[in-house]
Amino acid sequence: SENEVGEAGGYVLGGCPRLARLKRLELAGNAVGPLGAGAVAAADRPPLAALGVAGNRVAGPRLAGLPDPAAFLRAATVDLSANGLGPLGLRAVLGSGPAAVRDLDLSFNDLGDAGAALVAGSPAAAGLRR
Repeated sequence: SENEVGEAGGYVLGGCPRLARLKRLELAGNAVGPLGAGAVAAADRPPLAALGVAGNRVAGPRLAGLPDPAAFLRAATVDLSANGLGPLGLRAVLGSGPAAVRDLDLSFNDLGDAGAALVAGSPAAAGLRR
């Protein structure tokens, strides 16, 4: 957390074969942005048990442009808090199908009523415990 890891660093971490057995990754308070965080989430390895990318400017329009923004929900526990997702980013993350995520933190993302409706209507929310 808070190690000044930028988008390039997140991208390198996502593609690093030496991290193939990684179970948890906490990158809160950096600046990995949507490209770096997306690379970590979609890395070619078994899904993480926990992924923390709170406060990383993983915001709506750029997030929605990623090839697979729903990859964030491959981890069982995901912290996407304080990223400025808004409804556009949330829609991209929730995708269109079920997800492995069980614990999802979306606090401080200005989701409003539209975000609540997106979560309520998403198949990805079916397995959520919190």
